[in-house]
Amino acid sequence: METLFRRIEQKTDNLIDSREPIAQKVMEEMKQFWDVSDQYRKFGYLHKRGYLFYGPHGSGKTSIVQQIVQFVIQNDGVIFTVDDPHALIWGLREYRSIEPDRKTVCIFEDIDTIVEKREKEGALLQLIDGETQIDNILYLATTNYPEKLDKRILSRPRRFDRVLKVEMPSAVTRQAYFDAKLTPTNGTNIDEWVEATEGFSFGAMAELVINVKCLGIPYEIAIADLKHRQEKKPSSDEFSRGCLGFRDR
Repeated sequence: METLFRRIEQKTDNLIDSREPIAQKVMEEMKQFWDVSDQYRKFGYLHKRGYLFYGPHGSGKTSIVQQIVQFVIQNDGVIFTVDDPHALIWGLREYRSIEPDRKTVCIFEDIDTIVEKREKEGALLQLIDGETQIDNILYLATTNYPEKLDKRILSRPRRFDRVLKVEMPSAVTRQAYFDAKLTPTNGTNIDEWVEATEGFSFGAMAELVINVKCLGIPYEIAIADLKHRQEKKPSSDEFSRGCLGFRDR
């Protein structure tokens, strides 16, 4: 028999509390959602809800999703990560026959890549708003390219009820990140790191910590290199000279 589901361990460095209002707001809304199932049924609606997070690479969408995953698991819920809506349709029916009331969240990371194939897009629409809908469930999706999504997914309520833009990490988020990774010892000025990394992605902040604290590269060189790579697309000459790492200084 084909295996539709397999247990995976949560291995990520994105479980830092970002202190971003969007993450806290969504988790508060989720608490309310799980508490009002009777109200949905009273008015004749399926108890389901969808969130779509969009924003540029490295803005923190995955970090928000991972915080939500941790929140759901801590509240005895179940998470499904999805790349094939066809398999999920059948699997969720079987799962719901065993766990009819358990808190359940399905995650579609990079949903634009999932719906590139027409048959998968059709299965997804059937799952979230068609004949194969499942009751008592919440859907989360992320994308870097909302412009690639059909309006049937992006704009129609009751498919993704909340469409939320995730900006690049704010000063509050960068402070939380560096507070979790660094200690203000050995000359580390966390406030300076926060100010210098405006516009940085989570990946760039991680690279800065690794370069300075793990590899021993001087902070001034590491931060200058990351800013150079972020602000300027490398020229063909830089590619040919292999200057995509640290520049000669």
